[in-house]
Amino acid sequence: MCKITKGRHLQKCRPSVYNLGVKQNNIPLNYTEYGTGYQLCLPINQEIQIPADDPVRLLSAVVERMDLSALYSTYSEEGRNQYSPSVLLKICILGYSRKAISSRAIEQACRENIKYMYLLNGENPPDHNTIARFRSKHLAECQDQILAEMTRVLMDMGEVSFAESAVFIDGTKIESVGNKYKFVWKKSAEKNLNRLQDTMRKELPDMLKSLGLKPRAGDVIKAKHLKKARKQICALMEKEGIQKVSGTGKRQSLHQKTLKKIEDWIGRIERYTSQIYLCGDRSSYCKTDTEATFMRMKEDHMLNGQLKPGYNVNVATVSEYIVGTYVSSDRTDTKTTIPFMEKLMKSYTAIERVVYDSGYESEENYRFFDEHPSLDLYVKPANHEQKKKKKYRTDISRRENMDYNEKDDTYTCAEGKVLIKTGTRKSKHQPVMSVKRQYMNALPAKAAQGKQNVSDQKAKLLWKNEASVLKSQNISTKSVTVWNPRS
Repeated sequence: MCKITKGRHLQKCRPSVYNLGVKQNNIPLNYTEYGTGYQLCLPINQEIQIPADDPVRLLSAVVERMDLSALYSTYSEEGRNQYSPSVLLKICILGYSRKAISSRAIEQACRENIKYMYLLNGENPPDHNTIARFRSKHLAECQDQILAEMTRVLMDMGEVSFAESAVFIDGTKIESVGNKYKFVWKKSAEKNLNRLQDTMRKELPDMLKSLGLKPRAGDVIKAKHLKKARKQICALMEKEGIQKVSGTGKRQSLHQKTLKKIEDWIGRIERYTSQIYLCGDRSSYCKTDTEATFMRMKEDHMLNGQLKPGYNVNVATVSEYIVGTYVSSDRTDTKTTIPFMEKLMKSYTAIERVVYDSGYESEENYRFFDEHPSLDLYVKPANHEQKKKKKYRTDISRRENMDYNEKDDTYTCAEGKVLIKTGTRKSKHQPVMSVKRQYMNALPAKAAQGKQNVSDQKAKLLWKNEASVLKSQNISTKSVTVWNPRS
């Protein structure tokens, strides 16, 4: 018997060998004969494999109850969309909850994860470009409306109540993905632009006069003035037949040197002007992420206060649910209070109480809540811990420790001298509000008796979140509540 015939004979007799109790491990099996018998076959209906209490079922049910008219309005009436916006919204929310942020990660999950397949309702997985376009062109335009609509659904379910719970607002700094070594400072750009203006005012008139041209620029030389001079020099070179030269051993003409200098100035003016424009009200920005501002982060591993590009992210919560977000490039929380509150009041009309920490305390914010008496503000003063100390309470130089006369609008110090208002200065800290500050000077008690008209002045100053001080400055204490620590 040949080897081939012997091998086939052993394979046919394999069951009888096992019956004899002998295990034949040296006989290979031909798995290719079984075809796809070893391949995993998924059921046609993926819902069978998903438990009844799985969060993906809740996600699908909540999105179906939402009014997504704001999302559908971002699409054009012409053409046909391959995927429903509600389906793309579901898979994006599920991906964010599973830390799948990139569009490629969500695409891969749609091909491999059965929960994403359940949300797709048997459709083919979307391409990563489709997911990216949905987030940038459609979801970004109506994300605030979608969050407000989800909050409305939670209110209908009894999970969120503005009447029973206050709005708690807090923020944090989140680092940007931009390069932390590529930065622009506004003061440096302004300083360089001023130096360039001084240089051009000294050199440009002489340069143009040497070519027989008349300078027409004023005190501030702009890029359009230099471009006009460049155009005149080019026309003069063409008229006189002067050619541009370059390379070793070739001497440039005076026209070409002047033209090269002016082109360098044009580029520098446009660069500095663009940098100042991108900074806006900020002091700096990142070159690779122009919307990010350099600020100190809470995570400082080197303990040297290193500045990194980042954003100031504020979140509003009600009943442990996020009801609003606000991302700002401002480094301080005081400048984000009014824009964030206007955004929340636009989305929700049932806000009654707002809770802040001491980082949001400012005069402008107090006045904003005073102008909206329907809002009750609960805030911890910045000097709350200092006021507990004996040194603070016995400091006679502080206004809070002086006697206040509401009728005359004066303060009396420990030596019996009366402080009256001697001047008012108007300062503008935010584009939406200007503040008038008053200055007070000490006068003897007899001289202060003739100053009875001080209370007629309209400019009042809000100093601290104290009921007595607020009342003395003609600011109602109805909408502001002093922080009361737990007993």
